[in-house]
Amino acid sequence: MLRLTVLVLFLANGLYLAWSQGWLRAYGFGPAQQTESHRLGQQIKPDAIRLLSAEDEKRLQEKARAEQAAAAL
Repeated sequence: MLRLTVLVLFLANGLYLAWSQGWLRAYGFGPAQQTESHRLGQQIKPDAIRLLSAEDEKRLQEKARAEQAAAAL
């Protein structure tokens, strides 16, 4: 009885793996694909994004304050 239980669990695990990886999609089984390709189309220059260090951020803030002060005069 224990062998049968282990065999059934092993087969169920294998079927779940095949389903979750989409290997059964050709047979009409498989999880729904979740894609957000429309969001990629809405992005403006996604390659222009870069991370700034704390020093870069301070430098940019000082530059912005100086430009605002010059514009206010």
